[in-house]
Amino acid sequence: MKIETPKELLEAKVLCGKEIDKCVYFIQRTFAIRLPKLIPIFDIQDSVGGYVRTNEKLIHLNPTLLQANPDEYFNTVIPHEVCHLAASQCWPKCASHGKHWALLMSGFGLPPTPCHRMDVRTVPNRLGQTKNPNYKSVNSKIKTIKFGKIIDLD
Repeated sequence: MKIETPKELLEAKVLCGKEIDKCVYFIQRTFAIRLPKLIPIFDIQDSVGGYVRTNEKLIHLNPTLLQANPDEYFNTVIPHEVCHLAASQCWPKCASHGKHWALLMSGFGLPPTPCHRMDVRTVPNRLGQTKNPNYKSVNSKIKTIKFGKIIDLD
């Protein structure tokens, strides 16, 4: 699937809602976990693929990553986030990417990886900046900021 026009992006957003409903239904049928109907919101503006808060009925998604990687988004990001909600519903004190979440991910036939592997070099961060793949540091030494000062790490 390719998303190149605003109309195609809108159609993909509608498909996200349908995919979320499928994932919720799968969790309910396979694991007997009751979940609320989730409403997708496309408001993430950095390299995060998505997130769901357990006290909301919202799933926050990244429209830039959806547009660049629709297949991976439908196949991994959405089930990943639905599994977070299901794990927190069943096991309220479970770890975010712990064994219960991993069990639910395996139900989808997906590896329990905590992070997506989509290319984020062209995704703007919260400040509107992108990571330029051609950028090379002028300094050969590694530097870090510690207590507000730039220090060399040798």
